[in-house]
Amino acid sequence: MFLKSYNISIVYSFLFFLVGYQLKLVLRKEHLTTEGFRELLSIKAATNLGFSDTLKEAFPDIIPVERPRVVDQIISDPN
Repeated sequence: MFLKSYNISIVYSFLFFLVGYQLKLVLRKEHLTTEGFRELLSIKAATNLGFSDTLKEAFPDIIPVERPRVVDQIISDPN
């Protein structure tokens, strides 16, 4: 993918990886199983928007995937 060649922050590269992982789960039809669906939900809970109140009520036991912690990341000037 062309996006992999760009230098993006650690958090966004992690989210990019998670979106790719979700896509693989769906393409392999693993999202149709209970375990696969719960895995998709745990990834959704870890994204920037997280769970809506409705999803929190429906799935209170979902634990979000742990996101990397970034401390003082220096972003280089691409120019």
